[in-house]
Amino acid sequence: MLRRTIQAILFVIAVSAAALIQFSFLPALPAWPAAFNLVLVAAVFILFFFDFRPALVFALLAGVWLDILAFNFFSFHILTLSLSVLVAYGILRSWLTNRSLYAWLLLMAAATISHEAVAGLLRYLFVYDGRSFFLFTATFWIQLLRQSADNVGAALILFALAAAATRRLRPFFLEPA
Repeated sequence: MLRRTIQAILFVIAVSAAALIQFSFLPALPAWPAAFNLVLVAAVFILFFFDFRPALVFALLAGVWLDILAFNFFSFHILTLSLSVLVAYGILRSWLTNRSLYAWLLLMAAATISHEAVAGLLRYLFVYDGRSFFLFTATFWIQLLRQSADNVGAALILFALAAAATRRLRPFFLEPA
């Protein structure tokens, strides 16, 4: 009981730290690394290496933190992060059969694309400023390219660290009979 309580407290502290770093530190970086979405990368990492439920809880808690701090309407981050985790989970269960580097990178790219698409759609629907549909603007595609490059780069680094830290990702070879 005490162990589970300590794990839950540490989980909430980690979620809070990730959300606070996402909100306060990352936007202060230069243009290219500022597009990195730490919360999304962490949620997909938890989904890939652990399970759907902790990833969804991570996305929901981080979304609440970001919604409290950010200047978008409330539930914007909750919706974008949760739907991105759901899309990534669907892809992981439906099409990806193993936990390899290409599956990890594909999952990160799909989560980033779905996150940006949902964010663009929500901004278009609720913060309409008279411009054209978000898919027809250059800023959407530039932001998608920047965030995809940053998130996939971070995914490469995280995968290398996870592969070095665990035996779960080690290749195995079948012995001929």
